[in-house]
Amino acid sequence: MSEHETIDADALRDATSRDPVFGDEIKGRYTYTIVRKLGRGGFSSVFLAQCTTVKPGAPPPNVAIKILKPDQDTSTLEARMKRELSSLLAIEHPRIPRVYDWSASGPWPFVAMPYYPRGSLHDVLASTGALEEDDVWRLLKDLSSALVAAHQASVLHLDIKPANVLVDADGGFSLTDFGISQGARMYRGPLPTIGTGTRGYQAPEQRWVQPDQFDMRTDLYGLGATVWAACTGINLSSKKATDLLASDAEQTFGLPPVTKFRQYASAELNQLVMSMLYQDQRLRPGSAAEILREVEAALGQGPLYRSATGVEAEEPEAEEIIDGLVDPLWHHVFRNGSRRGIVVFQHGEYLAREGEFSHLTYVLLRGRVRIVKNGATLATETREGTFLGEVGTLTGQARTATMQAEGKVYARVMNASQLERFVTTNPAVGVRLIRSMAERLNRT
Repeated sequence: MSEHETIDADALRDATSRDPVFGDEIKGRYTYTIVRKLGRGGFSSVFLAQCTTVKPGAPPPNVAIKILKPDQDTSTLEARMKRELSSLLAIEHPRIPRVYDWSASGPWPFVAMPYYPRGSLHDVLASTGALEEDDVWRLLKDLSSALVAAHQASVLHLDIKPANVLVDADGGFSLTDFGISQGARMYRGPLPTIGTGTRGYQAPEQRWVQPDQFDMRTDLYGLGATVWAACTGINLSSKKATDLLASDAEQTFGLPPVTKFRQYASAELNQLVMSMLYQDQRLRPGSAAEILREVEAALGQGPLYRSATGVEAEEPEAEEIIDGLVDPLWHHVFRNGSRRGIVVFQHGEYLAREGEFSHLTYVLLRGRVRIVKNGATLATETREGTFLGEVGTLTGQARTATMQAEGKVYARVMNASQLERFVTTNPAVGVRLIRSMAERLNRT
């Protein structure tokens, strides 16, 4: 099946009502023979199969075949396959399984991917209990790096849980099952349960079915809950875990501290996991890149610098700044609901330093900001509405220049999730952002 071939709805409608069994043959670009069932989820089953095609470029002998359940209606089955394929083909990362082959024709619509003999994190936790702390840190690093790649491709997973984390022969972890994923801030036609995730690992906005609130921080909650389960050995989707799950929106965290069940967990691990489990998504980190940098710093694998972030302006001061905006676009945007996050920096304070990971974007509202690279001044920004630092925020990469306040500076400060929401809810601002980036590229 070619990458551009459309899904055969008639074939889906005629799909057999039974799962394949030992010896059944599955055909796509290559041919596979079913060996045994590995597991079954809500919308699909996974089988071990042997690839019997021998030619250059063919998959390895053992593969995992994911077959969508044929008892779904045609439109749902088709939509799920499209979602998973579009997500997997958009992301290339060593911690996200690659797609070897797929087909929507024949009796069993399938996706062929690598086979992980050790199974899922769910299997490991069920057989051996909680992971050792070193393995928990590796889990955090592997999954956060996978999420960085997914989010940079504008894909939200929305169902992160131990059963969707595969364990390789070397003890590494990979994120799989993008069957209910969707484009960030893009809703491509409703499915009955799209984005609601799995009980116990859902972010509050998923439990309350608020799809307009889904963003990168929704996946961070799922990551936090998955790592929490790995730390404690508690299956959060089990009935006995019900009492652990916070249902009251006024509670700060969705789960108790890790240290309540794992006395000797390090303070750094407990703090990082709990930071992702805030009920209020505004309090969670803004991106997986922030989590990844925290993990690397904790493991001694990279620096973590923290710039001065200024002080949030008091409401009367923020109102005065908004009233003084000259540009009609910015005045309209900030007058209509985006007043939070206006920060004041004093003379000499750094908004960001060259080489650091600060993950914040600044929209200059008033004042002068000096841009320095390798000790030389590149520019002094004074224009109202200028974006500063957005490339580092969007990519998760280190800052390429230093930004320092000259005199008092007022700026709207946003993390990656806030920036994404800010731009997508204000399309004209998105155009300004593109122009700002193009001007800077042309200048350099």
